[in-house]
Amino acid sequence: MDSDHEVPPEFHEISNEFVNLANSLSEKWPRSRISATLMYAAARFNAYNWLSGQTDPDQTESEATAYYSQQYREMFLKNAKELRAAFEKGGGLESE
Repeated sequence: MDSDHEVPPEFHEISNEFVNLANSLSEKWPRSRISATLMYAAARFNAYNWLSGQTDPDQTESEATAYYSQQYREMFLKNAKELRAAFEKGGGLESE
């Protein structure tokens, strides 16, 4: 999500549902498998979303790839920073 845009309240609610599902699935499969399948599912969904023209119909495939890559990088780094702070406080990630 762009740091220049306000995050709607349901954004975190929806993302938490995916995290909860991932945690549930990790009882059956290794977290590395869950992580890989989440990235694959996000790529598949985003490719479909882009191809359907619902976001920016004039965006090229190269532009879409750059956009999604940048967004993932920003979100990953932001979450890593927040989760690292929880680890350093000794809280762990029980809620994740």
